Amino acid sequence: MSSSRSGAAQKIYIERPPIEARCYQEIVRVGALICIKAPKLMGKTLLSHQILAHAEKLFYKPVYLNMHELSVQTNDRPFNNLDKFLQSFCVRVGDNLGLPEQLDSYWNNRLCSKVNCKRYFEQYLLPSLDSPVVLCLDKVEQVFPDQEVAEGFLTLLRSCHEDANSKEIWKKLRLIVVYATEVYVKLPNDQSPFNVGLPIELLEFDAQQVKRFAQDYGLTLSVDSVTKLMAMVGGHPYLLSQAFDHLKNYPAAENTLDDFLANAPTEAGIYGSHLRELLTSIKEHPQLLEAITQLVSTTNPVRLDATITRKLESIGLVERHGNDCSLRCNLYRQYFSDRILGKRE
Repeated sequence: MSSSRSGAAQKIYIERPPIEARCYQEIVRVGALICIKAPKLMGKTLLSHQILAHAEKLFYKPVYLNMHELSVQTNDRPFNNLDKFLQSFCVRVGDNLGLPEQLDSYWNNRLCSKVNCKRYFEQYLLPSLDSPVVLCLDKVEQVFPDQEVAEGFLTLLRSCHEDANSKEIWKKLRLIVVYATEVYVKLPNDQSPFNVGLPIELLEFDAQQVKRFAQDYGLTLSVDSVTKLMAMVGGHPYLLSQAFDHLKNYPAAENTLDDFLANAPTEAGIYGSHLRELLTSIKEHPQLLEAITQLVSTTNPVRLDATITRKLESIGLVERHGNDCSLRCNLYRQYFSDRILGKRE
């Protein structure tokens, strides 16, 4: 989905103590590995950029790589060939470091893809650097659907992380792995990158953080207004940023906040585009549509198929309650109740 935060929101960062301090402490550690997990539009990328900016102040070399780019580089054949994927990965990391591509010099067809990738880092990329590199891999869930590529790449990350304990050259590499869904790739426990290092899971903002977010927009919202807004969208960073954009551009809007919130769960409101994208995505998958129908038919948490729950959670539509789940906020409940059941709550 194409929903994104506004230009103003992208310049605003609300801290989630003690997460930032823990990440800054971890990133200076030899062999650092930070795994950041949260649904889409929850601020994962913003946090990763904060960590990279902190690393740059320490004279580390920051590299940000959106994994979706690699599918574009392979002629829209996403992640269906481990060798091509790892070659693209190596080239893109080199590009971000300002290093020319040297695959012909280091890629040996008699060796397996993972060995070639590690050789490229060991013999070319890392020796070319005079300081540690912090490599941030965003949207890593993009590789999950292909078991072969996912297993090869993810176990490679674990191996690189562990090599920092025994090989001097790998002490230059620090990793940030960012993803939006539960890891459903089958990996041996001793080869997974997700059960080592520092795990970070981003939650919604609390009331104090919401108030601070509004203040950074130049808004002074009453306690009652904050309460009403959170009753509709919770502490969801993206949904809040859209509301604050609107309130900043239309200062009188808070005087009629009830009208604003009444329109919010409709396609005529400020969330119309975002809601339509979600509805279109759901209607393309009958199983997701059936699951949403179950969720809007009750106010109680529902136990869905684990795969369905994972997909809905990754796009930010639901939150878990143990093995059950419910719609994340009233905005989604009211909109989908109206569009699917024909009932306006």
